Amino acid sequence: MLYINIYVAININNNNTLNENDCNDKKKVLSSVKLNGHLLQYASDKLKNDFDVVLCAIKQNPHALMYASEKLLNNYDIVLKAIKMDGSVFNYISSELKNNELLLLHAIKTHPHVMKYASFEIRNNYKVVLKCVKQSGLILHSVSDKLQDNFKIVHTALKQLINSIYSLHLNHFFNCISDRLLNNYKIIFTGIQISEKYFNYIPYKLRNDSTFVKKLININNKCIKYFPKKFKNNYNIALQAVMKNPLNVNYISGRLKNNYNIILNAVNINGCAIKFASNNLKNNFNIALIAVTNNECNYKYISNDMKNNHTIVLQTIKYNMELISDLSLELRENYDLNIQIFKIHYNIFPLFSDNLKSNKNFLIECYKINKNVLQFHNYFLNCFDKIENNIFTDEYINEVYDKLYLIENKINLANYLVHNKKYNIIYENEELHEYIKENYNIFILSLNDVDIDNDYNIEEIKLEYINRFIKYKLIFL
Repeated sequence: MLYINIYVAININNNNTLNENDCNDKKKVLSSVKLNGHLLQYASDKLKNDFDVVLCAIKQNPHALMYASEKLLNNYDIVLKAIKMDGSVFNYISSELKNNELLLLHAIKTHPHVMKYASFEIRNNYKVVLKCVKQSGLILHSVSDKLQDNFKIVHTALKQLINSIYSLHLNHFFNCISDRLLNNYKIIFTGIQISEKYFNYIPYKLRNDSTFVKKLININNKCIKYFPKKFKNNYNIALQAVMKNPLNVNYISGRLKNNYNIILNAVNINGCAIKFASNNLKNNFNIALIAVTNNECNYKYISNDMKNNHTIVLQTIKYNMELISDLSLELRENYDLNIQIFKIHYNIFPLFSDNLKSNKNFLIECYKINKNVLQFHNYFLNCFDKIENNIFTDEYINEVYDKLYLIENKINLANYLVHNKKYNIIYENEELHEYIKENYNIFILSLNDVDIDNDYNIEEIKLEYINRFIKYKLIFL
């Protein structure tokens, strides 16, 4: 268990402090250190040497061990208890116990740096150090020079660090490896496996050997970022690195970032590699199309010309319709392009520009493509609202009525037409008229359909029909 040390400022007037009269009272000291282990420092020398008192204090805070007597700092049970709670207290224990293998192994589980406090004898003991590096390779920098030159010790330490959370902070660790072992291929290959930074510690001659660096790419392709410029500009080496990890395009030379074959291979594996390609290849149709097909988010990395290419746009929207908001204003208003987009995603309709959503022909075309667009009926009825502004005429509504097929949304359409007293439109459509008669009790009659004798006047005829259809609100056209 790893403890976080919390240091508390103590008020001397607080009941948790010890005064001179209490510092030799075991009962009061026990009560105090149980609440704050650091109060052990105010206890008498006698109680600092009391097993029960010190044990109680370190249970509350393992760092209270620093106030224990020399005798108890040499007590195995007390020290083991504190170290199991927090390995960093290894620094406080006696010289004799710093030579204890088991205590050291417990301490370095959570605090590898305490190896430097161990005795020289233990830091130079092959068997003990081998056990320690199996637990934490980081302790290598604290062992003797002799063991830093031991292949088994160094190789074991490196292997332990392969999956370590500390593997990104190993400069001090690599510096402690002997020159002899820095030339050892197994050490090098294991070091590269841990971190590409290890490349900087490889002897100059090997770092400049093309055959050798190709082997390193197979172990850790990220090491190309540390390669000499001549290798970053080498076609074969660059291609190998990119095939292992397409994002390595970021580290190759500018000349090769403009190489069609390298970039083509990169985006085929990971379209995001186009981010690091030359501007020239970001403007290449084939590469741009592959990139957005691989990942639609790569649309933001291609050239402006490619962003305006309809084929590229359609391929991008195909996988993520919300990217329509990233299109240029010109593309967002393009009638034909947006019809093609609608064919891919009918539910993209609400994301179209306001101009298109209020274009009567665009609405009809969308309906022809997919009737499900009527789930967004509000946009259609908004167009009907514009009748009052003489944008759409009554004749136009009658003309396109069957095409729009708004009869499928009778409630919405009927509400609109009744509210706006568009009785002539209701009258012209028999099915709609019947629906409104049944649900709104409105019966529309045209006097042109009535044979009128000379003996009757218009008002008498109206009254006759009102009496005949008394349950309806009769409307005469």
